[in-house]
Amino acid sequence: MEDLIIDEYLEPAPLSVELEKLKVDELKRIASKHGLSTSGKKADLIKAITSCVDKSSLKLPKHYVLTKAGKEYIETPEAQNIIPAFYNRYDISFYEYFCTLRSNPTKSPREILWLAMDEQQENYEIDDNYGLARNVVLHRAYYFHDEKNYEKALEYYIKTIYYDISRCKNTGHIEKESDSLLAPGVVKHIKNLSKYYSEDMIKKCNDIELPRKYSLKKFKILIENIINNA
Repeated sequence: MEDLIIDEYLEPAPLSVELEKLKVDELKRIASKHGLSTSGKKADLIKAITSCVDKSSLKLPKHYVLTKAGKEYIETPEAQNIIPAFYNRYDISFYEYFCTLRSNPTKSPREILWLAMDEQQENYEIDDNYGLARNVVLHRAYYFHDEKNYEKALEYYIKTIYYDISRCKNTGHIEKESDSLLAPGVVKHIKNLSKYYSEDMIKKCNDIELPRKYSLKKFKILIENIINNA
């Protein structure tokens, strides 16, 4: 299994794949910084950046993709325990899953996913990529939702909204208040799980390390307005 972490099975993701993981406003900032047009759709921005910007000049999280040999490997019986993690909605890559498994060989696949998310979030926060860290929090909510642990799922959906309302984005960027929006899907989940709500979920948001923190008093009012308008 350790032989997987070699060039034969994995290779660095092309710039286009890494850019695809970013939001349009983040792509526009990169384009603007390099003197490129900021108009057009996401695909247009990615095409312009990949054509004119050197990947090494961008501070982006490192991602890997499977080579042809790697894709063939995951079809083997040996790799079947990895497949459920590789094709999931928690955005854990094959590379991340395997690295975590190698360090924690006795853990179950679900435990490996959670530990991989821990690693992701720590790395994103070190690099001040709070937008990506926010996405990990959302994936944790999905994780608990899939396990039917609705109380914990709601806690992490609320934490996701806290990231959004605090306006902290990638590379330490603070979004304009006028640009700050609540994700409709997350709001819907909070409404649907409202019977599991407790004020402790608001208090736990105080433990989130962000360069700009939103008032918990105001945040409590916001969340309870969402719930009461369910």
